Amino acid sequence: MGMATAPGSTISASDAERRDTTSLYHDHDDLDALDFFVAEEVSEDGAESDALDGFAADDPTHPVPDIDAMDQFMPGEVEDEDTEPDTAPLQIEEPHGAAETAGAEEGVDSNGAPLFTVVNPPGTVSVSALMDGRIHRVTLSAKVTSMSEAELAEEVLVIAALARQNGLAAQHSYMLGSYSEWEPVAEMGTDEREVLRDFMENTMGLMSEEQATAKQAEVFSTLYR
Repeated sequence: MGMATAPGSTISASDAERRDTTSLYHDHDDLDALDFFVAEEVSEDGAESDALDGFAADDPTHPVPDIDAMDQFMPGEVEDEDTEPDTAPLQIEEPHGAAETAGAEEGVDSNGAPLFTVVNPPGTVSVSALMDGRIHRVTLSAKVTSMSEAELAEEVLVIAALARQNGLAAQHSYMLGSYSEWEPVAEMGTDEREVLRDFMENTMGLMSEEQATAKQAEVFSTLYR
């Protein structure tokens, strides 16, 4: 990744293409959500940062479809009062995966909720999201100290957007699978199931896992070639 361009300097074609690509993920003022890079210190008790609320499911700039009517098909919440929630959304350490393992991974948080993690090819930024698209954790390598603040903010936004889309794609697969097992839907023909898939993708805005994988490959090939 190149250093920030000084005023009046020439922007290369590759830099311009990178900016066009990353703009897809932060047309709104998401950089304000990353004030934790220059603002207050994180308290030692690990209190959760609000820095990435811009990616939360209830953010009006990133609307998540209202699926309350489909709660019967969604996994129940973990209600173990003895289990402490994960409260460390930002970690400064070596990400779980370097360049050779860059891409998407799956795991679970301390409460057993599935996590969808994306690591950038340089292995400097790792972001994990929940199935509802909320950002759960951002992990940074010590190597990010060589990046400017603007470069790091842009990198986190891009990787967070990919992690969010992978979480929502898993929701798409879960809901489609659950509906397929529901007797009224199981009796439908292929055309009706395709209508259901179209509704989820075009009305609810949920990518399929195949679409999410293709989008991530496209972004990686454009930004890190």
